[in-house]
Amino acid sequence: MEQMDAAAVAAWFADALNLPQYAAAVKAHGVDGDVLLDLDTRDNLSELEITNLMHQSKVRGGLAKLGRKRAAEG
Repeated sequence: MEQMDAAAVAAWFADALNLPQYAAAVKAHGVDGDVLLDLDTRDNLSELEITNLMHQSKVRGGLAKLGRKRAAEG
């Protein structure tokens, strides 16, 4: 995750989560891999204008999956 830049994180939102509408906000806020791993609170997600609760849940689920993958590679 740490090696992901904002463009890669935006692509993850678009491709892995099928939430491309948030890609511009991710880039605008400079969300890189380090920041991505901390995006688990409603306040953080709302800062990216992710206010839809289902979308927030999808992001949290994707982050959990990334966390498990990272731990397995660890």
